[in-house]
Amino acid sequence: RFLVMRFSDLRSAASENDGARRRSHSPQRERNPAPNPSRAQLFPNGLSAFCAYGEVGLFKKIMFFVLSKILWFLASPVNLAIGGLVLASLLAFTRFSGPGRWLGLVCVAVLGLLAFSPLSRIVVRPLEDRFPQQAVNSGKVDGIIVLGGAIGVAREDIVLNNAAARMTKAVELARAHPEAKLVFTGGGANLLSPVVRTEADGARLLFLGLGLPEHRLVLEDKSRNTVENAVFTRRLVDPKPGERWLLVTSAWHMPRAMGVFRKA
Repeated sequence: RFLVMRFSDLRSAASENDGARRRSHSPQRERNPAPNPSRAQLFPNGLSAFCAYGEVGLFKKIMFFVLSKILWFLASPVNLAIGGLVLASLLAFTRFSGPGRWLGLVCVAVLGLLAFSPLSRIVVRPLEDRFPQQAVNSGKVDGIIVLGGAIGVAREDIVLNNAAARMTKAVELARAHPEAKLVFTGGGANLLSPVVRTEADGARLLFLGLGLPEHRLVLEDKSRNTVENAVFTRRLVDPKPGERWLLVTSAWHMPRAMGVFRKA
């Protein structure tokens, strides 16, 4: 499932605060910035990420990104159940074999529920229903923002996953509103391997292949999560008061997306 929401209440307070911070900087410091040759090595996403957060802020964001990846891997229900099965197998050869068998049965039951029951749909339904679908096929639209997480490039071809409806809905909206910009935000979220082709590269191939003109596309290819999607996109498109922007993402992801875009 996908969900499209009107997102036209981007506030100008953030830009005013940015301006105040820039005015408070020492002119001498701005004319003679201290060189730091290690930035390119520490922050491979480049100066756009550095400018968005600052050096200390960017370091915190990098650590948050790394920890979030690790914690989600460990806390994912499927991974927890598999880890429990491994632990149960090890306990079978110790004096705790009895508790190990019970742990193994519980983990098998959890995996069965996740695989063959509607439990996952029941859990995620409240998130999907929090924001109702919007009527967006009429009225003036200034821009359409599509969040990454649905597309990639492999063997020089487009690869789509189970969130592909984000991309197809974006094309539908772009054709319904030919005057609107089509903004795709998504870089690479790899934790260990280097990013060779970003999600934005895949989005460009898809949109052009489906007949959208290149001059309508705005591609943001540095972000790695939803927070960076919001921060980098706002700086890239600089929406004005009164403009109407549409936010396209999966229905279960819309509450988080709306929250971070409102704060961007």
